[in-house]
Parts: sequence; C-alpha cells; structure tokens
Amino acid sequence: GWSFEDPGDIGNNWHWANDTLKGNYTNEPPLNSDTKANGFLALNLDGYNKDIGSYNDYIPVNNSILSPPIDCSGHSSVLVRLAQNFRYWSEAEMTFEVTNDGGSHWASFDMKMGTLYSERVGGIAAGEKVDLYLNLTDVAAGLPQVQFKITWRNARLYYWMIDDITFMEGWENDVQMLYYEADYDNGTEDNEGFFYSVPKTQMSGYDLMAVFRNFGNAEQWGTHLNVKVTKNNQIIFNENTVPYNFYPTITDTFRIAKQFVPAEFGHYR
Repeated sequence: GWSFEDPGDIGNNWHWANDTLKGNYTNEPPLNSDTKANGFLALNLDGYNKDIGSYNDYIPVNNSILSPPIDCSGHSSVLVRLAQNFRYWSEAEMTFEVTNDGGSHWASFDMKMGTLYSERVGGIAAGEKVDLYLNLTDVAAGLPQVQFKITWRNARLYYWMIDDITFMEGWENDVQMLYYEADYDNGTEDNEGFFYSVPKTQMSGYDLMAVFRNFGNAEQWGTHLNVKVTKNNQIIFNENTVPYNFYPTITDTFRIAKQFVPAEFGHYR
C-alpha cells in the first residue's frame, strides 16, 4: 500500500537499500538501525546525480514516499519514532507530513533536527543513526484514516537514510530539555558561547537559558527553569524563570532574567 510521489516525473525515488550509498560526494555505509539486517529506506541523491558533469546541472530532488492509511481511532495520543542519518545541501526541505482527510490538508513537521547543511545529522559517525521523535497527537489521535509521507525537496547533494518507523502512544507527563547554554557576555551584540578558566581581568557575566518542549499529553502547570551555581560547595546563585502553563506539543525558550557574574577568583559549578 505504499506509493511514491514524483511531481516532476524525474525518477529519483526513495528505494530500499542494504549496502553502502555511493556518489561523487557520498560513500556512506549502511544505516546501523535496530533492524539493519533487512535493509533501510534511502534516497541516494548523490548517486542519482553522479553521472552529471557539473553541479549546476544536478537535478534537485522533489520526492515523497506515502504510507497506506493507519487506524489511530483507539488512541488519545500518537507519537512517531524513526531512525535516520542524512546530509543535505542548500535550502533543502526535509519533512514528515500527515493527513487525516485523504490528502486534502497536510500538517508538516521538520525532520532536520537543527542540522546545518553539509553536516551529518547529530554529528554522528558514518553509518550511525539518531532517533527522531514527533508528536502527531493534534492531527492523528482518535482518527481512523491517518497517512504520512516523508518528503525531500530542493537539494542536489548527499543522501537520506530512514528505518524503524514506529507509532506509539505518548506519556501523560513528558517535559524534555532539548538544549541549554551558559553564554559569555563579551559586551557586544552577540555573545560568545561558554568559556571556562577565564582570567579575572576579563571576567564578565553569563546569560543562562534552556529550550524545553512538552512532549506529553497533559498541560504542565508552573513549568520553569532553575539554575544554581555553587562555589566551595555553597550555593551562591539560585534563580528561576517565571513559571507558566506549558501546553502539549509546545517548544519554548526559558531565560534566567539575572546574569551570573563570578566576582572573585575560585571554582564555580
């Protein structure tokens, strides 16, 4: 019941693979997924373009693989997990799209996981995988005819591997910290990131933040970020962001309003 969507009739389709993906700029071993023995889903864009002489003549990808209908009517929440490994170039779109009305309307979820162009997703080694989780509850829960498609558009280089696409129910309570940062304030418009072993004569403040998402089914009351700093095992800084109600599927940034400034020589944690 699976099908391809190839709007330009180019033929550079997703395919089932079980060996190394090769091209002018690609030599990627098979995806090290949980079920690697029976292969994986792949779109070897670099392989499709390997016989074209100039990059400017490479054919940009525009291809999707579409699932058959999935019955989610008995489930109050729907998550999807999949293993992936990819590299892309340029302003590529890499999306997980969901419909519950036969394709009249689609919800779109980005699958890049913050990866910059020309980098391997998650900074992983060749052939390894990262797990992507998406919360589809708003567009899939309680509905009998849910379909998804995985789409790659507007890239001319590299590859994408996917395996072990798994649907599951979510937890009631699941707040996740996706990223955190202690950012050194250098007195200019753009902070410099984290520094340690800073000479006292160069000392400035640190801006503190974290990114959270509510991946569960329940609203979370009073959600906040707390940061403590210790010196000589004594708490010298203990600050919270303003608590607020954190709704399901929301991702947001929490910033501590007060800067932390190490005033003396010492070891801080």
